[in-house]
Amino acid sequence: MKYLVEEKYVHEFLDLDETDYMVGHDDGSQIEFLSPFRYYVNQSYGYKREKKDLHYNNIPLPEFWGVYPDGFNGMVMDKYIRKANIYFKEPIIKRYVKSVEWLEEERLYRRDVYDCYGVKYYSEYLNNDGDLTNVIYYGKDGKEVVIYQPKNEVFFLLENGMVNQVMYSYKDFFMLFCRSIYERGKGCIKGYGRSRGFVYM
Repeated sequence: MKYLVEEKYVHEFLDLDETDYMVGHDDGSQIEFLSPFRYYVNQSYGYKREKKDLHYNNIPLPEFWGVYPDGFNGMVMDKYIRKANIYFKEPIIKRYVKSVEWLEEERLYRRDVYDCYGVKYYSEYLNNDGDLTNVIYYGKDGKEVVIYQPKNEVFFLLENGMVNQVMYSYKDFFMLFCRSIYERGKGCIKGYGRSRGFVYM
């Protein structure tokens, strides 16, 4: 299996073997490549899951709220107030949820992204200016597993709702991921980290 390096941070890596990794963004839609985010989410579950999708009728909602089609997309309504926009995976005719953008007085404040297992993979939180402030990744039973603050490039690993480790760069976060895989005997990116005291094969 190849390992996924987030595209916006690829400049932090100068010595990775391209046969062992790929560059892109982990939006939860695939399991062919392993990112640090997916790894820690999987660790939370502790067992292999079957791929499935979430139909928009099954989005968790407060009582009396409803979902409705809206052209090629969908929407969440509380009586006459639009509370969210729903975006579908391809093919959109099946109305499987890709993401839900939650609104407060028409302002987008949170974007929930659903993965290939039909559960909420992560949430993006935005401030009043529309800037991304926090990204939270969820594990089993919706527990927070990783909190990422993009502005400061800080990564928090959580265990049982408590912060367990803090990394101050994506590179450090990725190194921790590699070390964890290596210690479990799963291997990692070939040759990565030799000069840093690790040998991952």
